[in-house]
Amino acid sequence: MKEYSFYNYYEDEDKINIYSDDVYDYFNLNYNIIIGSIDFDQNQNVILYIENNIGELINPELEKKLLDEIKHLNDVEIKKTKIVLSFDVNKIEIF
Repeated sequence: MKEYSFYNYYEDEDKINIYSDDVYDYFNLNYNIIIGSIDFDQNQNVILYIENNIGELINPELEKKLLDEIKHLNDVEIKKTKIVLSFDVNKIEIF
């Protein structure tokens, strides 16, 4: 197991355990983005629903920064009300 900012990665299972309280803290402390809730979509992407309006933060620079900072992240899509995180692992669990 390897620990990262808001999740643990288990190499032997190619699995990530995401800790919701740590996700809230990570985005609030680093980007001043308040996450209201976390869920999955039909493709097992992690969806972070934004509680506050991030306005000018929605830009390719933030997406690029997240891709650089979060290991195992394959893709990021930032919309007005949500952030979609696509990880390159077989299994994801949210706690």
